[in-house]
Amino acid sequence: MGAVTELLEGYGLVQDRDSVLIHEFPEKKLARFHRQLYSTILAEQRKAQENFDRDCGIDPFSFVAGRSIRADAGCGELPCRLEKLDFLGRYAALYANRVILPLPLQDPAKVEHKEQAAYQLFNSSLAILRLRPLVDAGLVFPVTMRSFHNCEHSLAWANETIEVMHAAAYDAAACFKNAFTVKYQLPEKSPTGLASAYFEGPEDFLEHGELVLTFDENADWRLKSWRYDDNGMVEVRGSRKLFLIKTIFQGIADDTSFYLTYGRDNNARYLSS
Repeated sequence: MGAVTELLEGYGLVQDRDSVLIHEFPEKKLARFHRQLYSTILAEQRKAQENFDRDCGIDPFSFVAGRSIRADAGCGELPCRLEKLDFLGRYAALYANRVILPLPLQDPAKVEHKEQAAYQLFNSSLAILRLRPLVDAGLVFPVTMRSFHNCEHSLAWANETIEVMHAAAYDAAACFKNAFTVKYQLPEKSPTGLASAYFEGPEDFLEHGELVLTFDENADWRLKSWRYDDNGMVEVRGSRKLFLIKTIFQGIADDTSFYLTYGRDNNARYLSS
């Protein structure tokens, strides 16, 4: 993964705290960095996949890091994220031959907003730089959440697996809907300037029992009957509440699907906190 850390250095990102500089990148520089980082990691991932010996069986000391342990779920505050990454780093150094580290980095063609790209790049760079000694040593292997299939049968199986996992996630969201309280906040009142959803619910699903997400609202999202408080917030119910809760369970489905279609193909076990 020397090519990845060299790329980060080329953008002035050497230590984990440097990742905050990404939010100050001009739009063109941000887009270029996104393309280069995604393509570089994907190339390394593809090369490793082609050279991997799948006949050796599951390695008890090779893992795919789950969403919680790699700080992609739960509390998004920097101290919490760093604490999780440090725990993952200690575990990898002590007990692992290799830890596959899925990054929250999408194909740039699928990312519409500068803020979304900056968020993905910040979180991805933070994880790589915080774990850099282990990345350079090959103990931690950053990847995009993309699988590779060499035949139509394995591709069909992968697509079916993804479909089943997301159907299960939708059912789970509907089942647990009443355990959550969800409030919507107007973009002009939100600290980020984006439409925001505030969740309260079981700590089994929400770290600290709370979560804040930003999202793109369509023209029909707001109901005329809504009455907002002084902070521009209103409790969301019905289908809109289910839509927002589904985003939590969709992350679980994405992670499970990626492990089944990529992690097992690389003879790794799933590692979760």
